[in-house]
Amino acid sequence: MKAIAKVHPYQGLTFIESEEPKIQEEDEVIVEVISASICGTDLHIYDWDEWAQRRMQLPRIVGHEMVGRVVKTGKNVRSLDIGDIVVGESHIPCQTCYYCRTGRMHICKNLKLLGITIDGCFAEYCKTKEIALWKLGSKVNPEDASTFEPLGNAVHSIFETNPANKDILVYGCGPIGLATIYFLKRLGASKVIGVDISDYRLSLAKKFGADKVVNSKSENVEEIIYSELPEGIDILFEMSGSKDGFRKGIKLLKSGSTAVLLGIPRGDIELNIADDVVLKEIKLIGVFGRKIFETWYLLEKLINEYGFPFEEFITHRFNLLEYDKAFEFLKKGTCIKVVLKPD
Repeated sequence: MKAIAKVHPYQGLTFIESEEPKIQEEDEVIVEVISASICGTDLHIYDWDEWAQRRMQLPRIVGHEMVGRVVKTGKNVRSLDIGDIVVGESHIPCQTCYYCRTGRMHICKNLKLLGITIDGCFAEYCKTKEIALWKLGSKVNPEDASTFEPLGNAVHSIFETNPANKDILVYGCGPIGLATIYFLKRLGASKVIGVDISDYRLSLAKKFGADKVVNSKSENVEEIIYSELPEGIDILFEMSGSKDGFRKGIKLLKSGSTAVLLGIPRGDIELNIADDVVLKEIKLIGVFGRKIFETWYLLEKLINEYGFPFEEFITHRFNLLEYDKAFEFLKKGTCIKVVLKPD
């Protein structure tokens, strides 16, 4: 089969011809990939930065955001049938550790990661586990459903709080930040302010419902937000992973408020814990992935009720063999979600 893999320990990916995956365990499922979308994590792997080097053994077929059609199942698979359209959950839990057995499979101690610790979905076929597949039931074009993972990150983040009637700052308007803005406004947020360094992304943030946008590269974030909200914000969603996002976002919170932290910084970040967290009684909530499968039920309900602008969210579609061109578009920063199709 055709596949895109990380073969060499330097920048770039490689087209390979690989054997189709085979069922080896009774709970495994083989999916014929309909479409797969590129994530920021894939860009780390493409660039072979320090993050990727610490986590991957080569060679590895990459990619972890996918939708596909079930073509083979292990003999113990009960919830899926041949022909079902499924979306992949890239975090594959062991189902036996303490966290899995106490309802927190998304932070499994022995988590396997599609496209990172096991072969992924930038291929014609992908093998995964029954527990890591969601049968698509919403009225969504299957080709768009590979983006459910980043949408799920947004939904998980939002439901760690109650956004109704709150003034909210979303720091980072990439795919997850945009989805967060979209759903926040439909769930009753009072005012949503989007911050980013890209005018392109900020223009989309306005389309997705942001009441105000701020370019932190050319504008004074604190000055602008305090002019709008003298007491500060009720909730911070930190989606950028930048030092400014953590430091300025937390500082802008009202006392007794909440910071939801999803962005992954590239290194340590120094915060004034005493003044900006302890003395203000700020609640810090870390978010990782999606709750399996609570988040997926919530996501599908939200899409069925409010829809989602996939035509704005998915900005580029490429054939799998055009992967280098797709990654170049990502690096230019004038796109949101980029989808690869094997056919």
